[in-house]
Amino acid sequence: ITRRLDTVVRQNMLWGVKQAHKEYNDIIEKELQTNGIEIDYHSNSRPSHRYMQGKQYAKGAAQTVNGIYYPSAEKEGVYDRLYKDYGCLHYETNIILGVSVPRYTEAEIKRFEEQDKQLYTINGIEKDGYGWSQSMRNLEAETRKVKGEINSLKAFGNSQAEILKLQKRLKAYQNKYNEISSVTGISKDLNRMR
Repeated sequence: ITRRLDTVVRQNMLWGVKQAHKEYNDIIEKELQTNGIEIDYHSNSRPSHRYMQGKQYAKGAAQTVNGIYYPSAEKEGVYDRLYKDYGCLHYETNIILGVSVPRYTEAEIKRFEEQDKQLYTINGIEKDGYGWSQSMRNLEAETRKVKGEINSLKAFGNSQAEILKLQKRLKAYQNKYNEISSVTGISKDLNRMR
């Protein structure tokens, strides 16, 4: 796999922030002697990560506290998803089982899950929000690549015809990006287009 330098820097910065968050959580765990974690919920997550969103888990073995069952984070593979799946956007928060109030109600989680299952059709292609968000990430990368090519051609004084051809391709990427955002409601991140 070949990646542009700006893409590698962005990915590693995000991964570094996540690792710093993990270190912070470890300190909180020691100070408060927490025995569980809660995973945040974000829309359009990877299908393989959806099972854990918004849920609370026991550290170590599964436990029942005050009549509430908490599955084991280790046995459910939560830590593998969080820290071995590169680019995972989920975060854990330390909790005390039976004391910490869940961030999301069961009704909210159910509503979020229904939204994540929604399919969108664009130009005869049907995907869920995750699929279309990945298409947007690809368009962002292609946009950055074409902008780099245009800047290189301008710097070396190449023909205007070649630059115009690339600008048309750039416009097509931007139109497709806007269309996906409009149909799905996924927010545009124009910083990723630079």
